[in-house]
Amino acid sequence: MNSRLAGWAQAVFAALVPLSAPHAQSLEELAARFGAREGVMSMSLAPDGAHAAIITPGPSGQLVMVIDLIAGGAPKPILRSSQASEQFSRCLWPTASRLVCYVSITTKLTDALARYSRTIAVDSDGSNLKVVTERTSSRALGITWNGGSIIDWTGDKPGWVMMTRQFVPETDIGTRIAQRLRALA
Repeated sequence: MNSRLAGWAQAVFAALVPLSAPHAQSLEELAARFGAREGVMSMSLAPDGAHAAIITPGPSGQLVMVIDLIAGGAPKPILRSSQASEQFSRCLWPTASRLVCYVSITTKLTDALARYSRTIAVDSDGSNLKVVTERTSSRALGITWNGGSIIDWTGDKPGWVMMTRQFVPETDIGTRIAQRLRALA
C-alpha cells in the first residue's frame, strides 16, 4: 500500500473511531479491527453509525462488503458483480439495516458499447435483494437506460424513498393501456 493511500486510509479509519477512545490507534490496529483493503472504491456509513458499506475490487468484478463497526471483525461480502462490465457505482443507507446500490452495466449493441444503470436494494446481511428500477414492458419501443436516482430519502414510511423514473413508450397493438410518455420524471 503506498504512503498516500495509507495516509488516506488512516484518516478514514481514525474518523470512524469514537471520540472517547482512550488512546490513538495505529494503522495496524485499525486494519486488524476493520480489515485492510488495498482498493476501496466507495464507502458509506449507516445512519446509526454501526455499519459501513464498501465497494472493493473482487476476483472477476467488484464486491460490496459490510463492516460491523461495533463488533469489529472482517468485512462480509453481500453482493458481487460477476464480470468487469458490471460495476457498483455507490451504495447508500436509507435505514440502518438496508442498502440501495447503483449498478452500471456496459454492453455491446451492434458495433458500439452502451451503458445503462439499475438500482437495487438489499439488506445489510445480503438477503432480501430487490431490483428497484421499474421493469421494462415487453411492449416497450425502446430501452430504459436510466435506472433511477433517489431524490428524497425521507419517504412516508421508514425505509421508503422517492426516485426518478425513465418512461419509455410502448406499442399499443392489441391493448388500450400502452405507455405513450417518453420522459424522465
